[in-house]
Amino acid sequence: LPCIYDWVQPTPFGTTWVGEGEDFASRACTLLDVSGKPLIDYKVYQVNPSGKFGHASAGVPDSTGLLRFGVLDGRGRVIVPFEYDDITIFSEWDSAATAYVERGIAEVKGKKYPFALRRGE
Repeated sequence: LPCIYDWVQPTPFGTTWVGEGEDFASRACTLLDVSGKPLIDYKVYQVNPSGKFGHASAGVPDSTGLLRFGVLDGRGRVIVPFEYDDITIFSEWDSAATAYVERGIAEVKGKKYPFALRRGE
């Protein structure tokens, strides 16, 4: 990748999140394939690639400029639509299953909605 980005975060899929701007809240980001071509044709903001399975929460501005949050996988596919006020994703060890599980909490208008994510989705 050329040294033109302020933020770079690889995914488990060989793709890379990149962003321009030093401030997390206003950093415009996209997801690049291994050749450096964008996998999504829009900018996302406040990208948080915190899941073990390659998922990332991110926001896109709605018609009023307010960020609406969703979840993308490491290939750029939308897994949870961009319609929430906030989304947090996290991985945790499930001792009964002896494996990591990935979960999230989406919030809209003060109401929280838990959800699960699966590897490869």
